[in-house]
Amino acid sequence: MSLSEVSVVEDQPRDVNRSENTVDIITVHGLQEEAGNTWREGERGVEWLRTLLPLLLKDIRVLSYEYSIKNILEAKDNFAKNLVSNAITLVQQLSADRYHLDALERPIIFICHGFGGLLVKRALVHSAAVRAHQTEHLRSIYVSTFGILFMGTPHKGFDNGFLSTRRPFLVETSNQCLQDLSYGSAMLREIAEQFAPLVKKYRIHNFWEQERSSFGGKYTFVVNRESASLEHDDVEGCGIRTTHSEMVKFRTPQDQGYIVVSAALRRDRDQAITMIKSRWREEHQLRKSSRIQEASELVDQKFEAPRRTLTAPRLPLQGQVKNEYFFGVRRPDPRFTGRTMHAKLVRDRFTYLDRQATDSSPIIVVICGLGGSGKTQFARKFAQDLRSQYWGVFWIDASSEESIDGTFSSLALEAGKGGTSLSGVHWLSRSILPWLLIMDNADDPRIDLPKYLPSTGSGHILITTRNPGIRDLASGGEKGCIKLSGMDPEEGVALLLRSAYPEVAVQTHNSENLGLARILAKQLGYLAIALAYAGASIRTRYHTLAEYLRRYAEHREAITKIPRACRAGEVDIIATWELPFQRIVASPDIQSRDAVDLVHICAFLHFETIPERIFKQSWHGLPIPQSSYRSCPDFLKAEKSWTEDYQDRIASALELLYNRSIVDRDPDKAICSLHPVVHSWAQDRLEEVEQRKWLSWTVSILAHSISPHLEASGRQQRRELLPHLDACTRQLQHRFPVFPDSLGRATEIEKFAWVYAENGMWKQAKKLQKAIVDCRVRALGHSHEATLKALRALSHTLWNLFEVESAIKTQRRVLMARWWFRPKLQHWLSWSPWKPTYVQYCQSLDDLTLTLWLAGEREWSKYVGERAVQGLRKRLGSEDPLTLNAMFNLARTYLHLGEQYLSHDTLVRVLRKRKRLFGLDHPDTLMARNELGMSLCAQKKHLKAAERLVMNVLQARKRILGEEHAYTLWSVNDLSKVLCERRRGLEAAELLENIVPVVARTLGDEHVGMTMTRSNLARAYVLCERWTDADSLLRGLLNVIPSGHPDRINTMSGLIHVAIRMGKLDEAEQDCKALLNLISTKKILSQDNPRTVAIYEQLLEIYGLQNRSSDIETLKKQVPVLQTPQTSRRFEMQPIRRILRSESVLDKLQP
Repeated sequence: MSLSEVSVVEDQPRDVNRSENTVDIITVHGLQEEAGNTWREGERGVEWLRTLLPLLLKDIRVLSYEYSIKNILEAKDNFAKNLVSNAITLVQQLSADRYHLDALERPIIFICHGFGGLLVKRALVHSAAVRAHQTEHLRSIYVSTFGILFMGTPHKGFDNGFLSTRRPFLVETSNQCLQDLSYGSAMLREIAEQFAPLVKKYRIHNFWEQERSSFGGKYTFVVNRESASLEHDDVEGCGIRTTHSEMVKFRTPQDQGYIVVSAALRRDRDQAITMIKSRWREEHQLRKSSRIQEASELVDQKFEAPRRTLTAPRLPLQGQVKNEYFFGVRRPDPRFTGRTMHAKLVRDRFTYLDRQATDSSPIIVVICGLGGSGKTQFARKFAQDLRSQYWGVFWIDASSEESIDGTFSSLALEAGKGGTSLSGVHWLSRSILPWLLIMDNADDPRIDLPKYLPSTGSGHILITTRNPGIRDLASGGEKGCIKLSGMDPEEGVALLLRSAYPEVAVQTHNSENLGLARILAKQLGYLAIALAYAGASIRTRYHTLAEYLRRYAEHREAITKIPRACRAGEVDIIATWELPFQRIVASPDIQSRDAVDLVHICAFLHFETIPERIFKQSWHGLPIPQSSYRSCPDFLKAEKSWTEDYQDRIASALELLYNRSIVDRDPDKAICSLHPVVHSWAQDRLEEVEQRKWLSWTVSILAHSISPHLEASGRQQRRELLPHLDACTRQLQHRFPVFPDSLGRATEIEKFAWVYAENGMWKQAKKLQKAIVDCRVRALGHSHEATLKALRALSHTLWNLFEVESAIKTQRRVLMARWWFRPKLQHWLSWSPWKPTYVQYCQSLDDLTLTLWLAGEREWSKYVGERAVQGLRKRLGSEDPLTLNAMFNLARTYLHLGEQYLSHDTLVRVLRKRKRLFGLDHPDTLMARNELGMSLCAQKKHLKAAERLVMNVLQARKRILGEEHAYTLWSVNDLSKVLCERRRGLEAAELLENIVPVVARTLGDEHVGMTMTRSNLARAYVLCERWTDADSLLRGLLNVIPSGHPDRINTMSGLIHVAIRMGKLDEAEQDCKALLNLISTKKILSQDNPRTVAIYEQLLEIYGLQNRSSDIETLKKQVPVLQTPQTSRRFEMQPIRRILRSESVLDKLQP
């Protein structure tokens, strides 16, 4: 490996008479040619870097970096590791060369050919990550680089056609190397992600070849245009009308390539000096700050007196970071004071652990302490103060698994990644910008907390907990743990006095008050929450400090005698909370009565983020049974006229509770919360009968806040209720032996199940729905309308869980009940009585149509679907949404049966009407648009229009649902099918390879979505002639597809196709005959079914390749419809032959 100067005149000393405005141009060659031949035309041709460029640009120094191609390609160990090693060498050699010339701050422009661009990208990532003072000279390459010219750089990988040529320099290449250099490899994606934050810092130009190179008579691109282009807004690009090798060889200044390349160099050269000088000024300021921090660190390596300030975590950033996300963080209580030393301590721990880190794992600091020690308030204040240091600050309520799931799901939606918690975790893991994740109240030892912690990413994680076991998660062992117990005595006294006398400065209190405050603060263990509660009681003038001391001692002694209150460390908090609460209980005014009722209701909700709107909504229209009127909360008995006085009633009660520090409240967000210790006590202080009473009212209020129409506009508000639904459900199951205990309760928790299902929490929905069905069957019977509605909702959940057999059984149960128990006599009298057509029965038929389609029972799906459409059209007309839904499901069945013309006509009708009724971006309209595109694809015509349709739906779903939503992933799969039809297998394979880890993470390896993705990827691999990869995928699919499912036939047919292409004709013939025998004996498909005919054609192809004329004639006589197949590089996972359009039930039904 060497670095040599090519722009110097012979016998002239290097770097002689260089001016302050000199720019270094560094060239890095690719894998096909050594440095000497890369930039020169022929053995003695023009070397434009030495002859042409210096004539155009003054004050430049051109250096050529050369590495051993053979050593890189023949490396037997990890190729990616070898690339990193060479990148580090490039940084070291270049910085050493510039150091000797006192030119570390000289601007740099890179010119990279092919693989050289990957080397430079990785080198800049390494240089940017350097932080230590001892190696900061290596960071100079990152700071000084102004522009990069990527000449045919395979950002996404080399063209597979080129890699398959096995040119001499590729013959000895290791398989790992070829895999890492192939299109869309994991190594290349990682380099792209690491380089992405640096793109906007540099002036980048992409150039690509426009002519194919010849390799032994085979013409192919080495790097195609898509791979050679960086997908960023600020990046320039241009094609050069020559081959990959020739695109960096220029003979004259008039060469087209030289004109565009030299123009880019000239622009960069003119602007580099000013920009790089400015960048170095910022860098010197940062280094100065860093050295101050390092000097401070030397004062006490054990952090007993921390004095440093926070630096960005291991990131190549300069100056302050722009904060883009401040998610879920509530403002700290304005009365919160102190803990400044602890804040410095946390900052220093992050800084120290950052510098000690040896991998890309986020740094974790755990704050452990007793309940009431102020951990949550401390974390809020820390997040607020350090907000500008982080690109994103994210607050997660970690008190329960449900709240963690819900918050991360909301975060994923905020980021446009879909609605699953793992999508949110993964999004943070992939971020290279600095973030702070706060996991608050991680107390429950049953929660698998590491599952929710990002495994990589440039982040800091702050965990607050009462559970000492969580300390094991801290980075650096004990160095990552901070114990938060009582406050510093002076800070504790200051908090007490500031809370009690907000209008009086602490230092102006007389000695008597200060003495009493010190005694009380000490008795309260300097616990922040207890001090705040005590101060609030004194502030209301109920007690002086001396009176409070006496009353507190009496009250504490009484509470310790209550078994439920005797948890260590919590008595002080409970006693200070009970004092003001008892005063409110004793007060007869309406405001106080409402406040007490609200506390009792909040006790059974989740303690964090309680939305005030649920109380106001309950005031309007909540049914109150006569038998429950006396036990009903007072504010619910009020007349339902919606006046301003009544609106203010809830706000007034909450304000009273806030002023007494009984609840925490954020009026801007209209939410309130209770401290976890107080929340538990608010339940425990009630007798069992009272607990059941207030739990019941809480459930009623929560259920009433959920609209039965589930309007799209209220979806986010319903998502915010999830932690409260979980809390109430757990309490109901714990406190009532039979759950649900009544029909009214079943109706309430049915709404809970709606919200779970709406948010994709199918397992939780299923559990509640089964309980509701059992309750209604016991009370109402199997055929009651309420029971049937519950069964139908359960079947939808089972469908989404892909429990297909259970879904079919449940839907048949509903269908039979609706057949026997019809709502009106006329439904028996209408012809034919054996085929009812009333709406609910037809809806049940439509549900079954969809599930039978999913199960592969396509003929039955068609039969049932046509009956559903016929009945709904008769009862509701052809434009009713229910009719359109049935038509859509039937059209999809037609498509998979090969009746593509009928499918296309039906989809066109559905799409026109849905667009008019719902608009272009409604989920139902998007579904119809997507399926219409697939119908065009199946017909193998208008493929450009098919691609446009599916692509537009994909973009809309990304925008509306998120990148990782199941329907978005479905659209990616459908787009890959269209691309395969258009012979763009490389693009299809790249699309699918990118989503395989997403599908595995969000849906699971056994999910039908993964089966679909792998099936389509196998098809793309066949088109790319990646036979081994296709064979491996298809064999894996056979392990998960049920034996009687039609898709298993398709998969086995695909394996036969691959075997034929791989030359395994005997194996293919054997499999072909076995498959045909299976179809015949099991009656899976008819002999004239398009899929069966396609398998016969494969057998015919095998005979043809073996020149078995007599077998060919025999087979053609056996199956007259056979056509001699043409050799194909692809196969159909759902082979669809063109069939003559025939009259159908739908045609007969046209008015």
